[in-house]
Amino acid sequence: MGPRLVSLNGFGRGKISLTPSDISDSLATYGPAINFLTPSVAYWYSNVDVKGELSDVNISNMLFSFNGTETEEAVVNGKFSIPVVLVEGENTIFIKATDGQGFSSTSKSCVNL
Repeated sequence: MGPRLVSLNGFGRGKISLTPSDISDSLATYGPAINFLTPSVAYWYSNVDVKGELSDVNISNMLFSFNGTETEEAVVNGKFSIPVVLVEGENTIFIKATDGQGFSSTSKSCVNL
């Protein structure tokens, strides 16, 4: 495929020619996407597995924070599952994942008991 034209203002003015490498190089500076599979809802039971996935399957561990307590947790094939015991009220979960190039992402989720 050759270069594509992109309209910057929607009216055909300000067109610029872009190649795929113009776009992909800028996207490579972001860390992995973090997707929580455990819903951020109110639970009626305290034992919950925080499950999710990372966009980079080569990451083998991540930083996991539950209500302010940080631990390093394993990631297998881009997936994680960490058992936690919820406390009454809001429970805050942070995950920080860093890829092989040193780019990191952080994501937050809150669940209630």
